[in-house]
Amino acid sequence: MAIQLKITLCDVHEPSVWRRLLIPETYTFRQLHLAIQIAFGWEDKHLYEFCSAGVGDKWNVTEDDENITGIITPATSWARETKVLKFVNEHQISRFFYVYDFGDDWRHEVEIEELTNSLSGMPVCMDGEGAVPPEDCGGPGGYQWLKELKKKHKKTPEERQHLEYAFAKYDLFLDSDFDRYGNLKEGAIPDIYGWRAFRINAFNIKAVNREFKKMRSYESRYSFTMGDEDAIDLNATIERINRMEKLYNHVNDTVIRLTTSCEGEEEAVALARHERLKKSLSRMKDEIQALSDYLGSPDWWSDRAADEDGFLPDGLKRGVLGEDMLYNLLSFIDSVKRG
Repeated sequence: MAIQLKITLCDVHEPSVWRRLLIPETYTFRQLHLAIQIAFGWEDKHLYEFCSAGVGDKWNVTEDDENITGIITPATSWARETKVLKFVNEHQISRFFYVYDFGDDWRHEVEIEELTNSLSGMPVCMDGEGAVPPEDCGGPGGYQWLKELKKKHKKTPEERQHLEYAFAKYDLFLDSDFDRYGNLKEGAIPDIYGWRAFRINAFNIKAVNREFKKMRSYESRYSFTMGDEDAIDLNATIERINRMEKLYNHVNDTVIRLTTSCEGEEEAVALARHERLKKSLSRMKDEIQALSDYLGSPDWWSDRAADEDGFLPDGLKRGVLGEDMLYNLLSFIDSVKRG
């Protein structure tokens, strides 16, 4: 079974912005939050809440921004544990609101249209209209002002600056503006500014459903509930982190040892040391590949979630769970291989 929902962004018109989704009947409010974020194209960087539509019982739940604080609150637990279908049946409601970003106050009306026979374990986007507004633009009123400003024939430098800032996410750059690791080069100027590239009617249903297919690994960040250690194999998690930590330390120590130069070192000595480094990395190719496969994998997200939920012992070394550490090491190794 699946729940068919129509979710409409309130107070945004010409065009209206809405999505029709199928979500599994087992979905919690936390999972619904993630599905809405993906379906609309929000960036999941602000607080959110679910609340009643003003008919019948008054209720609301506001989740702490655990992405920033790492704190698990009763509200966080409620969102992770409470199933949407069970809750709406118990309270006999057919619609409610989802509010994202309490500053901009993006309110979404969630209508429960019907229950359907579906075996999909992931959400499916069936239909929709309109592009999601840029984040931090001032809510519906600010977005309407930006749309009118885009249409204005002659713009002041200040108005152009407002547009460039608000739509920076949509800036288009040439391939030559990026380095070999995909990072934007310092001082790069967009080939097409985002406010020109942004289309208010843009909605790509195929792209949304491609993202939904990736959602299982994304969800693993939030797959545990407060105090529910039975939800994970804690011993396997600790053993995996220990194994990856040892691999990381072995590779990283080798890199440090063979890249540390002595004062006044001759060029021939430096070149010989560089060749030893390349040979050492070649011998460790399986360890390096294991680290590369681990970074960003469902296991990695799951291990990070176990850490954030407080399930890991205090004495466990877990530097490998830091994204920057692994990424920087693997990026350096890649540059050595290319050099």
